[in-house]
Amino acid sequence: MTRPPIETKYTVQISDGSTFGPASIEELRTWAKEGRVGESTMLQPDDGGPPVIAHAFPPLKGYIGTGNEAMST
Repeated sequence: MTRPPIETKYTVQISDGSTFGPASIEELRTWAKEGRVGESTMLQPDDGGPPVIAHAFPPLKGYIGTGNEAMST
């Protein structure tokens, strides 16, 4: 039996050190549109890969605005 590919999820770390997630790419896009993920937000993949800054993360290109980076709970 073939398993479907597992989507990597990401933990979001904002400038004050708070973390949120893990979140899928679609969740990250929603958060970016809401202004909850900004250009300087760090994304840590749960697959052990290196962290990446949101403005350099291709799946978020065109989703990141100039909104507030604060995540609400």
